[in-house]
Amino acid sequence: MSSQEFRDLVRIFTSTTDPDLQMQAIITMLDPLDLDIEYKKLSREGGLDRVQSIFSSFAEVEDDEMLSEYESKRLDQVGSLTNTYFSQKAYSSFASMIYQLLVESVLEQYDFGTVDASQVRSEDLYSTLPEEIQLQTFLLESMANPKIFNWDRNDSIVLQSLILLTVCFSDVYSFLTEDDELAEPFED
Repeated sequence: MSSQEFRDLVRIFTSTTDPDLQMQAIITMLDPLDLDIEYKKLSREGGLDRVQSIFSSFAEVEDDEMLSEYESKRLDQVGSLTNTYFSQKAYSSFASMIYQLLVESVLEQYDFGTVDASQVRSEDLYSTLPEEIQLQTFLLESMANPKIFNWDRNDSIVLQSLILLTVCFSDVYSFLTEDDELAEPFED
C-alpha cells in the first residue's frame, strides 16, 4: 500500500463517525500482518466486557510467577485502573495507560539507557523497534493521543477501537516476551 493510502486509512481510523468505514480501515491495516484474523476472532468473542476482562485480569497474576514486586504492583494497578476507566468511559485515559505500559515493556527489552518511559521520543522508539511491531505500536500511540484519536464517537467505533487496542497490545507484548519464554529452562 502506498504511503498516501496508509495516511487515508489512519485518518479514517482516527476520526470517522462511520463504523463500517472504520472497520474496513482497521481490517485493511491489519491484513498484511495477518492480525485481521485475531481482530475478527476477538470481535466475535464478545464486546466491551471481554476487552475489560482481558485487561482487568492483569491484577490476577499468580504468586508463583517470577515477577518483581514492582511488576506485580504495576499489573495490579493496570487491572484496577482498567475497571475504573471502563466504568467512567474514560477510554482515552485507558489507551494512554496501555501505551505507557507498552513503552515500559519496550524499555525493559531494548537499551534506551536511563530514559524514563515518559521521555522516550517517538523517533527513538521506532528506530529501535523491529518492523514486525511498528504498525501495532503506531496504532496504540495514536489511540493514546487525544490530539490524534477521537474517542468521542459512537459505541460501535469505540468498541472496534478497543478491540484493535487489545489485538495490537497482545501482539506486541507477545513479540517482546517471546525471547524470554524461549530462554527459560524447561522443567519436568
